[in-house]
Amino acid sequence: MDDVPLSHSHSRCIDAFNDACEVLQSHKASDDSETGLLHAFDKYRLWAGNMGTMHKGPDYRKSLDYRLREASFYRLQVSRLLEDLRSTLRKVIELTRREDESSDADFSTGLASDEAEEESP
Repeated sequence: MDDVPLSHSHSRCIDAFNDACEVLQSHKASDDSETGLLHAFDKYRLWAGNMGTMHKGPDYRKSLDYRLREASFYRLQVSRLLEDLRSTLRKVIELTRREDESSDADFSTGLASDEAEEESP
């Protein structure tokens, strides 16, 4: 984990945020959870932009990797926090998908039992 550039960890977090937003948009939940996620995503992008987390290549001197090049302890902490964030977002996605699958299964089970009740005299 220590050798992975922070810009790579940042990209993975952005992908996880985008995936979570897509899943919540298609989820049959209240708008509060989606709004909360979008608010957190905005805060993350603001933080990442201020810290230079996304910079790499020719912009390396602007990057958080460059700023923390001699502070390996803090770089490792930021890397772990980014990985924790990505992991948490993946759990949100997984739980939301499971909830959708179980509600779809409950719905189809309910339809089958309704049809069986209609057929019996």
